Order: sequence, then structure tokens, then C-alpha cells
Amino acid sequence: MRRSTMRGNRTGGGLPIAALLALAVITTGGAQASARPGDVAGVAAPGCAPAVQVGGVRATAPVLDWAENLGYDARGNLWVARILRGEVQRYDATGRLTATVAVPAPGAVRLGPDGWMYVASGVLPWNLVTPTLNGSVVRFDPDAESPVAQPYATGLGMPNGLDFDAAGRLYIADSRLGVLRLLPGGAADSAWNAVAPKNLDLAKNVNGMTLNGAAILGSDLYVTVTSSPTARVLRIPLDAPDRAEVAADLLFAGTALPDDLLAAGESLYVATTLGQVIRLDPRTGATCTVLSGQPATALASAPDAPHELVVATESGDLIRLDLR
Repeated sequence: MRRSTMRGNRTGGGLPIAALLALAVITTGGAQASARPGDVAGVAAPGCAPAVQVGGVRATAPVLDWAENLGYDARGNLWVARILRGEVQRYDATGRLTATVAVPAPGAVRLGPDGWMYVASGVLPWNLVTPTLNGSVVRFDPDAESPVAQPYATGLGMPNGLDFDAAGRLYIADSRLGVLRLLPGGAADSAWNAVAPKNLDLAKNVNGMTLNGAAILGSDLYVTVTSSPTARVLRIPLDAPDRAEVAADLLFAGTALPDDLLAAGESLYVATTLGQVIRLDPRTGATCTVLSGQPATALASAPDAPHELVVATESGDLIRLDLR
């Protein structure tokens, strides 16, 4: 198997940037951080109905169970990145924990074209500045009796968001190195990467640092910029990464600190650290809030019910929503 030629060392678990922000909210008595699933309220906006909570899984140890990301495997099991525990956990359809896989500081969890699960590893604030590149992407067989993560690509900075295109190429929103593309097998697509957006790349409309979420919709990759003063979402053509443009500035939707995002149907859904789930129409840039509650990190679409989403939160709760 070919892997990325970027080199570096792997590292252990720790506290992500978003965790530091959330802990600051908690210590100052922020109401958002104390919300629990039963307190979730949908907030309607013009043309946007509020979501309704229809289930979920409560954290056994709030904050320690911080859910950084999540994704479904081909059998409909939900895999959740518990970043402070340094593991990815599997839940069945009833919400029962059925397996764990050790992954240092896991981020995005995505089903690959080969049926394996791919996980960003090394979502640590110091990986933004360390002299070595310590981030990686690992993969494991979700059907194995005791899954074990294997290296897929190393020498990354702080890989956060992941998504695959139809050709099996993996796109990475790396909070240190910018937007990257790996070819099937894990080798870096050097020509594509050389012109893709990087932190503070104003010529490509990146008005901040810490690129975060990644989701493909149609022929475009959408990426959130967490530290953007306007809470920016970028649109990057898959075949022209040097032509990135603004898909939306979520500050004008009344939120900030966008985390991961999800493509579902013809819409994008963005999780924010301020506790909203924002629906974004990528064709028009129109936004509305479908949920307001506790700080959210990522979203997954239920394979058996496309009108439902599962929201990962900083407390560790998983919230299942009906968007109808």
C-alpha cells in the first residue's frame, strides 16, 4: 500500500483546540455548555423547520466522553471518536456500546470505498506548532472481531475533517497544512495539494486559520474555517482547488466557531461550538438554524433514515434528530 510521502511521528491523546474553548465557557458559567439532550430546543428560522429530538445516547462521563466526530459503517453501526479517551467506539442501532478501537486523539470518522473505517488522528492543539508533523490517518476493518487501527497516511499536521470522492480519493481539512488530497492507497496528490487553500490564504478566500470540517457535495468540497471572524464555509471545486470561493459566512446566521459539516440531500448541515446546527443551501448561500442547544462538533446521517441526523457534542452526548 502506498502512503503519503509526508513524514512525521505519531502522538498520543490530549486536549483539542475546541476542548480548550469549551472549558473556557464552562469555567465562566456559560449556559450552552450545561445543556443536556432533554433540554434541546429547535429554533425555527424563515423557511426552516426546527428539528425534533427522537433519541440518542447520553455520555457516561460528560466532557471526558467528548464526541469529536462520528460516522456509520456499511452495516449501520455508529462509530464515535472519543478524543479524550483516545478511542473510537462502536454503537449498535439500540445505542449499545459493542466495540472500541484505540486511536490517538481521533477526529473525523468516515466509511471508505473499501468498507473500512478511516479516522483522522492527532487532533491536538500543539500539532499546529510542533517541529515535526505528528498527525495521521488510520484505518480499520469494522467487521473484524477485534478491530485494530493501521496506518494509512502519516506526516500530517493536525488532520481534522475527512471525506472521500467517488474515485476513492481522500480529502483532508488539516488545521495546520490546509486542504489536502490523498490518492487511493494513501499517497499525497502533490500537484493538487500545492494549489489548494491553506491557512490565511486570502487569495483563496481563507480569512482565518484552523481549517476543520470537510464534506463533498456534487463536484465541490466544502470546508469550515473555525477561527474565521465571519465563521466561513469555503467551496472548493474538486477539479480546480485554486478557485476556492465563499459558500457562506455563518456569522450572519447568528453563530460562530463552525466545526464539522455534513452533506445530506442537496443541503449542508454545519455543527457549531456555540451550540447550533445550521442548514446551508450551497446554491444560494441561504442559512437557517434547525437546532440550538449544547456545543456541537459533528453530524452523521442515519443510513436507515435519511431524514434523521445524529449530532455529536462536547459533553459526549449523541443526539438523534428528525428533520421533518
